[in-house]
Amino acid sequence: SGTMAPHTADTIATITCRTTMVHPGFAAHRRRQAHRALRTGSTKGNPSARVRSGGKALAVSVSAAVFVTTLTALMAPGTVRAVPLPTGLPISATTSIHLRSQRRTGTIPTELGLLTRLTYVDIAENWLTGPMPTELGLLTLVNSSFSLGSNLLSLAIPTELGKLIRMSYGFWLYSNSLSSTIPTQLGQLEQMTSTFDISRNMLELIIPSQLGRLDKFQSHFFLHDLAMVYEDDRVWVSGPVPTQLGRLTKLTGDFALQNNHFCQDSLPTEIAALSTFVLEGWDVLEGNSFGTVCGAYIDWPRLPLLPSSLTSAGGLSGRY
Repeated sequence: SGTMAPHTADTIATITCRTTMVHPGFAAHRRRQAHRALRTGSTKGNPSARVRSGGKALAVSVSAAVFVTTLTALMAPGTVRAVPLPTGLPISATTSIHLRSQRRTGTIPTELGLLTRLTYVDIAENWLTGPMPTELGLLTLVNSSFSLGSNLLSLAIPTELGKLIRMSYGFWLYSNSLSSTIPTQLGQLEQMTSTFDISRNMLELIIPSQLGRLDKFQSHFFLHDLAMVYEDDRVWVSGPVPTQLGRLTKLTGDFALQNNHFCQDSLPTEIAALSTFVLEGWDVLEGNSFGTVCGAYIDWPRLPLLPSSLTSAGGLSGRY
């Protein structure tokens, strides 16, 4: 079964999830097939149909005073049995979701936005597809982790994510197939001090100047490999590095802008000045070629990476 048994009113439980399944990785041509399938709607080259495993099992155990339910998803060689994200979780009691690397498939349910007491969300490194629902913007109590990275999510980053104003660290959307522009509303996450990562997507190269408002940042600000890559391996060059990023003067480690093309003659002096603060992880110039004309197509024989090894354990917790 793909759903949990109904929860009774007198149930007090903690839901946890553990797995030892190993992701086999992909060759470069598989990455290319997968991203082209996402752009064209074709199922040819869909990685979720081509994974081979040793027939491992995924078990989700719910232990309680009243009942014990086990949800098992068996993976036969050459197939991945669909295990969607859970729905119908108790709204008033679910405070965190830990489902990293669980081979979850399907789309992110809009019902997730109803869990308004969530403070931590980690559903990274799965096989989730489709757009991010705008209802995620209702999770305004999330403060320590919002991790959707290393999936197969597509279309635009919802502007509603700018409502997660309690975020202090851990905004992860890396290694998906997100497209369109970076929302200016993400500049409202002004309480963040560490780890903002939207790298390795298929975004237009327009970094909003509003990200300069994140001036409390101390480390791990990642805007590398943003390029939207087209069928013929060309990238559309859309804009420059905004000088407002020079306000991030509290950064002491890991500032990454590499592997983009920006339509300006050189790195702005305001950004270059940050190198005096960033003591390690200054990855700004590598793979960039300044001087590209705005609104031009250029050759870009590189695709964002697909999900990395899915080997860690995770779980979903909350008392109800």
